[in-house]
Amino acid sequence: MGSTMTVQDIDVLIDGEGPTVVLLHGWPDSPALWDGVVGALQDSYRCVRFALPGYDLRRPPRPVSVDQMCDLIGSVVDAVSPDAPVTLVLHDWGCFFGYEFAARRVERVTRVVATDIGDTNSGAYLRSLKTKEKFMIAGYQLWLATAWKIGSWAPGLANRMT
Repeated sequence: MGSTMTVQDIDVLIDGEGPTVVLLHGWPDSPALWDGVVGALQDSYRCVRFALPGYDLRRPPRPVSVDQMCDLIGSVVDAVSPDAPVTLVLHDWGCFFGYEFAARRVERVTRVVATDIGDTNSGAYLRSLKTKEKFMIAGYQLWLATAWKIGSWAPGLANRMT
């Protein structure tokens, strides 16, 4: 078992030694999503994971803006790897926040590995989708985004919606 540090009142789990890999989970996941990945990487990499605000069922939900989420990710990156950029490994909604952080703080990210969600703005990808598929994808993402947003308006309700 590794160590834990606190950044902006968030528990940050750290396992392994080597170049730093920051793992951002999606919704409705938790840092436990990455346990198998950490097991595979920790002999060669320093694996860092934490619960994104609003995703941790042990804490009261609170609304968080994209700016605040990027600030938190930056604070974690600065705390765990002050002298070197990190690799971001992203999943689902973690991709959204991780991509945004990487775009804003290019100097702090050496590479991005995205899983379960990719470059949805790619021309080749968009041209490959039929209209029905586009509506199905939009409907799925709209449902998840709505549930996430409603959670900031009515704490606990989003947990019962999904």
